[in-house]
Amino acid sequence: MQKQNILTSSDLYLNTCVIILNSESKNTLVDFFSFNGLFSLTCKGNTPKEFYKSVDYAQGTQIDYIATIDASQGYDPNQLFSMLSLMYDYDLVVGSRFLPFSKYTDTWFQKVILKLANLSLSLNTYHLDWFSSLRLYRTELLQSLRQFQYTENYQVELLGRANQLGAKIFEYPVSYQENDPKIKLSLKTWWNVINYPKSAEISETELG
Repeated sequence: MQKQNILTSSDLYLNTCVIILNSESKNTLVDFFSFNGLFSLTCKGNTPKEFYKSVDYAQGTQIDYIATIDASQGYDPNQLFSMLSLMYDYDLVVGSRFLPFSKYTDTWFQKVILKLANLSLSLNTYHLDWFSSLRLYRTELLQSLRQFQYTENYQVELLGRANQLGAKIFEYPVSYQENDPKIKLSLKTWWNVINYPKSAEISETELG
C-alpha cells in the first residue's frame, strides 16, 4: 500500500481543503483541522448544489485537493492525514469500513444492511464502501464530475461517475463508529449507478 513517491506534508496541507458535510452550525472539526494546519469549510445543506458551492469556494483559494468528512464525527479525522500521502498516485482516495484492518463499530443489523447496499451497487463496478463520506479528491476530478446531474445521493453517484470517467481510485481502511444509522439510497440512484456506461479508459479500482 505504501508508495515510493510521497508529497511532503507542507505541500499537502497547503494545497488541501476539508469540506465538512451536513454541518448545521460551527463544528468542532473546524477547530481540529485548523489546529493541524488544514483549511476547512462547512457545508450546511446535504445537496449537490450546496456541495459544489463549497467546492467552488475552496478552488478560489487555488488548492489541489479536496477532502470530505461527515459532521457526525463517526470517522476519526486523524485518518485523513494518512490518506493524504496517497494523493500523489490517485485521483480519489475513499476511506473504507470493509477492508482488512478497518474498524467499523455498529449493530450487526446495520452492518448487514450497509454491506448489502454496497453489494447491490457493485453490479457494474465493484467498491467495498459506496457510502463513505471520508474521501480525498483531486480538484480537477471534481470539476470533471460536475458535468453530470446528481440527486440527494450525490456521494454515491460521484463515486460511480468517477469510475465512468476513468479515475484512479484507492480504497483505504479506516475506523468508524456509527453516529447516524440512517442509510439513504433511492431506487433511482441505484438504477442509475448500476447502469452508468463504462469508459474504455477506466483503470481497475485498487483495494488496499
